[in-house]
Amino acid sequence: MRYKNYFIVFLIFWFVSNSLLAQTKSNAIKNKANLIFEIGNNVIWPAENKIDTFFIGLFSADKALFDELNILAEQIKIKNKKTIIEFKNKPEFKPKNQIIIINPDFNYLSLSFIKNAIASSVLLITIESFSDENTMINLFQQNSNYYIRINEKNVKASNLKLSSSFLYDIMQNQQVKDSIYQSQTNFHLQKKLKQYEDSMQTLRFLLNNQNVAFSKQELDLLEKQKALEAYSNILYKQKTDFHDQAIQINQQKKLLDQHKIDLKQKQNNQIYTILVSITILIGLIFLLAFIIKKSKIKVLFEQNSKKLEENETELNQVKFELSHFKHEFAEQETKFNQLNRDFQEISIFAQKTQHSLLTYLSELEFYFDAFNIMMAKDNFSKDVGFFMKQQQSGIFTERFLIAIIDCNYNGIAGTMLSLITYHQLKEVVISHPEYSLSMIINTFHENMSRIIEKNYSNHPIFIDISMASIERQIGEKVSIRYIGAKQNLLIFSRQERQIKIVASENQYIGINASSEKKFKEKLELAQKGDIIYLFSNGILDQRSPKNEKFKQEGLLSLIDKVGVLPVFRQKEIIKSGFQTFMQNKNIDDNVTLLGIRL
Repeated sequence: MRYKNYFIVFLIFWFVSNSLLAQTKSNAIKNKANLIFEIGNNVIWPAENKIDTFFIGLFSADKALFDELNILAEQIKIKNKKTIIEFKNKPEFKPKNQIIIINPDFNYLSLSFIKNAIASSVLLITIESFSDENTMINLFQQNSNYYIRINEKNVKASNLKLSSSFLYDIMQNQQVKDSIYQSQTNFHLQKKLKQYEDSMQTLRFLLNNQNVAFSKQELDLLEKQKALEAYSNILYKQKTDFHDQAIQINQQKKLLDQHKIDLKQKQNNQIYTILVSITILIGLIFLLAFIIKKSKIKVLFEQNSKKLEENETELNQVKFELSHFKHEFAEQETKFNQLNRDFQEISIFAQKTQHSLLTYLSELEFYFDAFNIMMAKDNFSKDVGFFMKQQQSGIFTERFLIAIIDCNYNGIAGTMLSLITYHQLKEVVISHPEYSLSMIINTFHENMSRIIEKNYSNHPIFIDISMASIERQIGEKVSIRYIGAKQNLLIFSRQERQIKIVASENQYIGINASSEKKFKEKLELAQKGDIIYLFSNGILDQRSPKNEKFKQEGLLSLIDKVGVLPVFRQKEIIKSGFQTFMQNKNIDDNVTLLGIRL
């Protein structure tokens, strides 16, 4: 019987708490909806006279708020224009004339969507959901009232304006710092007054009818006083209750006649009642939970003891595995140190091998007045030079083959690939001294294609080449035959002081060698004293700190200034101008530039 009484008390508290919560929640939703419409009417929109419909998009699962907004949309309009309420379940909006409302239960909007909404002049209102810096206007609840916090920075960024009277009201009625405004919902106040007046008239009507009924009942009671004494007492008590109710109605009427009713105090009282009821309810729940859990403490203790023993066993196993892992790590560290030493030895070998190939310049300077600018991105340069002299018969007594080879890999891999291409080119030239320049390049092209297909089929290999054949004639004439793969040849005429560009082929070495498209040599006649320039793509693709490429135009500008100068001065000025363009920025690719005076 005692537990039955506890259960009845629990049900009573539950019913009272739910009733109070439902009433408070309903009032909060109405206040919230009214405040949203009030904000919308006090915002000045861009091109406002062209807007015919306002859309309020609700990112929330709060169906009650949606219904309240729909009711208000029929009674109150924003700017006296049509207002449409929409449920939103994904980030989208109609720009320029929409109000976006975000409730706390809608939590998967990205920050980029919020910034996009602000930038599109959409009024973004959040309800205790996001930080103030990510919204325009934030509604938050405090002591059953809703307040406004305005982020002026985001409002200005959206090209929206708040009316001066609205801002003045905020300043006059603020109760919390940082522009907080308490909502005064006149619409619900008038509605509440109307409900109280209707209730008062109804009670007056009931009271008048009850007074008539009481008169008849008194006559009957006088006749049946002895038999119905108990019933008469009950009716008398009812009459007293109704009289008390009439007094209360009169008191309520006096309170309603006062226009300065403190609604906030009433709401605080409701909240206090709710808190007391919830506190009691929570106390009962905790008491019930304590009684139930007390009987299970022993069982839980035994289970936890067993789990503790299992965890200790697992911990010992983890310690053993950790010791084994440390041993394996020491072995891997030893292997890594050995690989590092091997890599250093390979690096030294690659540097020495590459250095041995750079002796082509000293042999070239024996026959020509020349200079070479080489800047390596890493310790190894993938750009390789080639030079060979051949004796010829007929009017051409001598032929000089000069080339610069460049591949798309850097570091040791690029250096080794450049060495392979160098030896393949050298083998073709030595094996076939009678070949023309086009036959040399095309044979070299086919050989590299087979090597790449066999050994590098899964790697993107791109090989550039810039190769010239200088053939001296009797007298002042010099014939220049040139083939370039992705690289042009520049010729500076000392007599005319002009630069001529000999265009290259738009294909790489070693790719599509089986196609009908072959490399074709181009013949140019020059005078003794003219200068030819061969270069890799590193100098053209170099970027400045402003991310601008040096390009062929930058190189032509430098050559145009120094073409008539001695080659050693040309090297100094061109290198200085290129470094000025870089402005202490690291080079992006290996750079090679070769200048030869004929």
